[in-house]
Amino acid sequence: MLITRPLRAAEETARRLAERGWRPLIAPLFEIAPFTPLLSFPASLQAVLITSANALPYLPPPVPHLPLLAVGEASAEAARAAGWEKVMSAGGDGAALVRLAERCLDPEGGPLLLAVGKGQGEAVAAGLARLGFAVERREVYRIAPFSRLAPEAEAALSHPEAHRLRAVLFFSGETAQIFRRLYEEGGGRWQLAALAAI
Repeated sequence: MLITRPLRAAEETARRLAERGWRPLIAPLFEIAPFTPLLSFPASLQAVLITSANALPYLPPPVPHLPLLAVGEASAEAARAAGWEKVMSAGGDGAALVRLAERCLDPEGGPLLLAVGKGQGEAVAAGLARLGFAVERREVYRIAPFSRLAPEAEAALSHPEAHRLRAVLFFSGETAQIFRRLYEEGGGRWQLAALAAI
């Protein structure tokens, strides 16, 4: 299975796949870089919301009383590992994160900080605002796409049967878009018809 995540996250995914008998092939499509990391949390803040675990390294140290709402369980696990004590998982996508905030937070209880990647999280911020929340959307990291895949990955995608490649794992819509751009820029040489996109 081809893993398209950034290297550090891809290594963990590769370990889990190997435990299940798969042969992982790591092929990051981008790296995560800081954009405008936060220096401190406002004193009046009610909660922090993240749409990806990628935001966590660019947040200030966890505050014991401050809840963190994560888009999914993997992001929630990463937040707990980073020292956050009050973590809730929406178990889904951005719309699920908005619904979780609606259930657990108070529009009159203070502003929310939505920490996202550059160009991301606008729909979540708009959904929260429609519910009456004061939202500060902060772009704390950016995605820096690679201009090509690693040679081993290129070879496996060009000749999947010879390399016994079965699937490509995507972890975000943006990842899939980068993959498609590289496919098109390469003249469509990859043989994708027999592969599963997961």
